[in-house]
Amino acid sequence: MKSGGKKEVLAEYLLCLSLLEEKTSSLYQNLALKTEVPLTKSLLLSIAQDSAKHSTLLKGIAESLFPLKTPPKDCSKKLACIFGVIDELQKEITENKKLHMDELIYNLSILEGSLGEEYYILIQLKTLQYMVKGISQLYNVNLQETQDIQQHN
Repeated sequence: MKSGGKKEVLAEYLLCLSLLEEKTSSLYQNLALKTEVPLTKSLLLSIAQDSAKHSTLLKGIAESLFPLKTPPKDCSKKLACIFGVIDELQKEITENKKLHMDELIYNLSILEGSLGEEYYILIQLKTLQYMVKGISQLYNVNLQETQDIQQHN
């Protein structure tokens, strides 16, 4: 386990999520620039601002848990699937002058589903940690090995 233990692992994951929100914000900003419909443009910019705000909050929480000297280098590997979706959408937005709304809506729904999945994984991780602690106390069983396995994945 790393020198900071559980807090460092959680802080690294939160920083990765912060980077993910930053990339999402950039995606929605670029999409808004390509949109001519005023209401749609304002909605996309609002989503971009929310993602930027989420990025800032996640980074603050991570730094409060465990101050890291350098950002995690393996975020792209840990979140490869979702980073890939964002990169593909960015490429599509950049390369195409005219976007097809039905295809774009479909791709954005995949993106938002993937974002939700990453946050769900974080919640499961914390829930499992509390369950292991509770089961260990309740049944006087040492489940530390299970926690260590979970930390290394």
